[in-house]
Amino acid sequence: MDAAENSRLEQRLAGLSPTFTTAQARQALLSPRDLAHLVTEAEIDELSRGVYRRADAPETAHADLLAVCARAPRAVVCGESALALHELIDDIPAAVHIAVPRGTHRPTISYPPTVVAQYAAKTFGLGVERFEAAP
Repeated sequence: MDAAENSRLEQRLAGLSPTFTTAQARQALLSPRDLAHLVTEAEIDELSRGVYRRADAPETAHADLLAVCARAPRAVVCGESALALHELIDDIPAAVHIAVPRGTHRPTISYPPTVVAQYAAKTFGLGVERFEAAP
């Protein structure tokens, strides 16, 4: 790509949040070809299918959580992942554990490995708090 094309891509990429989805990239007028080029040039990293993070974004120890939460925004981190997030265990979970209300769509995410639980809709929101996984 020429310098003008690279400048156009950089301007559009700068308008996105550090972690973004393919749909958000489309809104910023980045095509799938542009995304593939940016991955090849190491300007962005693909965290999961359709979830990207800019290479210049601040470091985070929670890239897997960012990827899963971007793909399942209504889900809540639970189980071992929640324990690790609150530093209540020393283990690094082998999979991201999330929960959705019973009777709703169970997301299917193959990477990062994800375990989905379903909780009663009436109690689903009890004790849920926000956590910033990355700046």
